[in-house]
Amino acid sequence: MLQLCVTERLYGASEEDEGALTQRRQALVSRQALEEAEARAGLMPYLRHVGGENNVNGKTASNLFEAVTAAVYLDGGMGAARCFLQRFLTYAEVKNHRSLLQELVQKRTGETPVYETTGEAEAFECEVRALGASARGKGRSKKAAESAAASALFQILLERTED
Repeated sequence: MLQLCVTERLYGASEEDEGALTQRRQALVSRQALEEAEARAGLMPYLRHVGGENNVNGKTASNLFEAVTAAVYLDGGMGAARCFLQRFLTYAEVKNHRSLLQELVQKRTGETPVYETTGEAEAFECEVRALGASARGKGRSKKAAESAAASALFQILLERTED
């Protein structure tokens, strides 16, 4: 279900060759991408599990996101599943989100995004602003917080151009 929606979205809106699209699809349904999507959706607090926190790891987060996507599909159909994935899955390439955002902003204005990062130890939070929009991200490191914020803002700016 998840791969079907992602494949449909990528192949329907791109002029890239089949090999490049296959690589993008694989990246989008990878464990890392699904863990990031789960974090954006905030699903883990709702997961009921047996045992300690050691039983819940990254693979659990990606599996949870995939299971919820399937549940959304079963409950609301393909349209609901597409909306759910559009909201939480970043359709940009799963790579350096800060670079992707910078390229997008520079292409449109010649300027660069502005980052403000706060926090210490394991609790960093970042806000990034560009093109009249802003987004926040959290992470265990300054770099992770900036990447999460950049990813969120990149998605917001992409959605603006699709409207």
